[in-house]
Amino acid sequence: MKTKITIIFTLLLLVGSTVYAQQKIKAEEAVNYVGQKDSVTVVGKVFHIKINDYATFFDIGAVFPDNTFTVIIFSDNKEAIGDVSKYDGKTIEMKGLITEHKGKPEMEVSNSKQLKIVE
Repeated sequence: MKTKITIIFTLLLLVGSTVYAQQKIKAEEAVNYVGQKDSVTVVGKVFHIKINDYATFFDIGAVFPDNTFTVIIFSDNKEAIGDVSKYDGKTIEMKGLITEHKGKPEMEVSNSKQLKIVE
């Protein structure tokens, strides 16, 4: 009987953590998820894309410095992402870990599976 309860409890923990890892939030809520160890899906509109020698930046929610969230793609990963212009002006989902840079939430994207156009 104890073994059965232990198995059920373990399964509930695993299912709960999977659901939590698949959480979908709005870009303006991302600040509340900075440092979380689980992947989060963030939904927001790309207002501007900036490309320089070392990275590509998506301004989500508004144009920098008023954006609520930033997606960063380092140059090493540009090829894995492909043509970023298709995301400009679109509402997208971004999946990954949320970190903070200069007081704003951001997410590093390293492959195209982390990005999805919603509208």
